[in-house]
Amino acid sequence: RSNLAIAIVYMSKEFNWNHSTQGLVSSSFYFGYITTQIIGGVLTDKYGARIILGISAISWSIFTLLTPISARINIY
Repeated sequence: RSNLAIAIVYMSKEFNWNHSTQGLVSSSFYFGYITTQIIGGVLTDKYGARIILGISAISWSIFTLLTPISARINIY
């Protein structure tokens, strides 16, 4: 969570993002973070903490590895 606040400074310089784009990226991250917290809570109640924590750690690691690749994809 806190890494994005630091990384957004360097990402905005590298990708030439204005303040609106920085806000959109930050908002998208935090919206996704809040959503997964709610879903994770429901799934933990249903399946147990050990399974959900393991799946979450693996998923988080995979998506963290994919972050630089997705940041370099330019749709414009």
